[in-house]
Amino acid sequence: MTIISILRLCLYSTIKSQGSFFGAQNYNVTQQLGNTKNLNKLSTFSFAARIRSFSYALSGIAVLLKSQHNAWIHLVATTLVISGGLFFQIDPIEWCLVILAILAVFVAEALNTAIEFLCDAVSPTPHPLIQKSKDVAAGAVLISAIGAIVIGLIIFPPYFKAYL
Repeated sequence: MTIISILRLCLYSTIKSQGSFFGAQNYNVTQQLGNTKNLNKLSTFSFAARIRSFSYALSGIAVLLKSQHNAWIHLVATTLVISGGLFFQIDPIEWCLVILAILAVFVAEALNTAIEFLCDAVSPTPHPLIQKSKDVAAGAVLISAIGAIVIGLIIFPPYFKAYL
């Protein structure tokens, strides 16, 4: 719901100033964003629906790993960091920091991928605002990766030093 509200706000000024959003072919997209009746319906709890939602989430993770080479780099780095943590027997607080750093990088990568797919669907042709959106999303991944590296550089050097 929040994402649709943000998209509505972003699209409103473009639609108002240009009379359309990147041409007539995308008018249905903006029309659909305005139709949130189905999103506001409350549904009853269903185990089948919960299982389906997990299958969609797993499908999303599969898309991330199949389509993003950087996700594989993160996966290799994760394997190395977890192996190092097990080898050096880092303490529970350090494990929490390492796990949070790993999750932050994967969440940023997943959101970046989702934003890229959405931008490509909304505007198949290059547009400066779409490019800025993609660049900011990629920047978020870089920020989280740098944060993860800093956490690793704080946690692991004392263990390496003690091991040598």
